[in-house]
Amino acid sequence: MTTDISRAGIVRTVGKFIPSLMNSVSDAAKSKIQSEVFAEFSELCGQYTMRSSGSLSREKSQMIMDSVIYTADSFLISLSDDAALDMLVNSPFNEIYVKGTAVLDRAIAEGKTFCKAAYSHRLNIQTASYRYICEKGYDEFLSHIKEIRFDCKNVFISIDYPLLTPISDIEGVWFLREFYRRLAIENILCEGLGEEKITAALKNYGRHCGMDYTLLFDNICGLFLDNMLWCALSEHEDITLPFDFDAMSGLRDRISGMRSDERHRIFASAYSRCCALIRIGSDNSYFTDALSERLSAIDKSVGISYH
Repeated sequence: MTTDISRAGIVRTVGKFIPSLMNSVSDAAKSKIQSEVFAEFSELCGQYTMRSSGSLSREKSQMIMDSVIYTADSFLISLSDDAALDMLVNSPFNEIYVKGTAVLDRAIAEGKTFCKAAYSHRLNIQTASYRYICEKGYDEFLSHIKEIRFDCKNVFISIDYPLLTPISDIEGVWFLREFYRRLAIENILCEGLGEEKITAALKNYGRHCGMDYTLLFDNICGLFLDNMLWCALSEHEDITLPFDFDAMSGLRDRISGMRSDERHRIFASAYSRCCALIRIGSDNSYFTDALSERLSAIDKSVGISYH
């Protein structure tokens, strides 16, 4: 059992976990691990070239080596630092790689399911960036599934659409899985609220920005949540109607001039009214957290928790 571990250097990110664990490995163990990693790399290279005698470019070789580490990490990341280091040192790397392959296969299958859900619940909205990711991105994802094992660390489709909450701590297959999971629940929520209301809010926002709404490069779900929040803060009866952005500065002044208890009531009421329209099962927190962040951003000095 390996006991000495440099925890300060541990990076618990798929693709970076094993390299960071290697800092706590003896020279002898490091040589053994590197040899076994190279054996998996050679096997995957053979599969990639279909056993042809031609050599791989440096770029392709790095892609495949990254995939070997990424795949093994997909399993090891589920263990504690100590357990992962112990297995890396004392178990055949092939065993780790095979377990990682199984984990990654499940992640790919889940990503495929989420991608199909995002596509089936896509909105008939003419915003170019949104239509691209829901339609062309869908085709690209499914067409590349068979090749993922050779390049599982990189995002190989043209994802250029911002989510309600960005993904910044993962990449590759796990990024794709999470991206389409979030996009699917955003689409399901917006679909339930009604395409006509979503489109009306987008057109209104586009006019406020002085541009055609189809050219907007904003998250559609986020724009509608913003619209709902401002309507709720204005105490409008129907918070799904387009918000009068020309009145925003006056509303801000009115809110900042309120007593703390009155402001608390307005913010809490706005949060509750918006939440009442958001019902999407276990993923509800994805939206309620976004609402809380948006309310806090409106007036950071309030210091109120809206959960």
